[in-house]
Amino acid sequence: GFGSKEFEQLNCVRAFLGEAEDLMQRITKLECTLDDMTGEDVGFVTEELFAGGARDVYTQPIYMKKNRPGIILSCICLPKDADRMAEIIMKHTTTLGIRRLDMDRYALKRSVSTLKTSLGEVRVKTASGMGIKKAKAEYEDLAGIAREKGLSLQEVKDILDLDNTFIIVSLVISYNNMKFWNFSILERILNKCYIKYK
Repeated sequence: GFGSKEFEQLNCVRAFLGEAEDLMQRITKLECTLDDMTGEDVGFVTEELFAGGARDVYTQPIYMKKNRPGIILSCICLPKDADRMAEIIMKHTTTLGIRRLDMDRYALKRSVSTLKTSLGEVRVKTASGMGIKKAKAEYEDLAGIAREKGLSLQEVKDILDLDNTFIIVSLVISYNNMKFWNFSILERILNKCYIKYK
């Protein structure tokens, strides 16, 4: 206990026991420079890398020796997949060498839920961690609805923002972490609710 002696200020120590979130991941970046491949060829190797399990593939325009325009081809993958990704790059590009960099990255925990809306089912990707909560509708689902209903992509987004079911379920999913939501997202939803129901 605290004992019986009285002090002007509380004389005790409070400690909390908890577990830290493990948001660190180990990844590998492979990259090479290319100045003698067509855009079609670069597009093909990009597709092959994604099909092979790459987490991300992207290019950056650069100028190489003799002022030749070229690109840096970068592939992000898990360390266990690096050798296989390197083989794909060697096979489908003109490069003679590939740089490898192993690094750590912070990544929010991700999950996917399916919501029933007035336009049909829409998958919502949710990410959380570090006191942060983010949510975004799956693009492919929005695009599919737009094509099916003959609407623009923006019209679909506006309807879903105004859809009472979509709003309520989205907020219920994030209730425990609502205080961490991006303020602009909440403001946009509430403004649209006001416009709809005023």
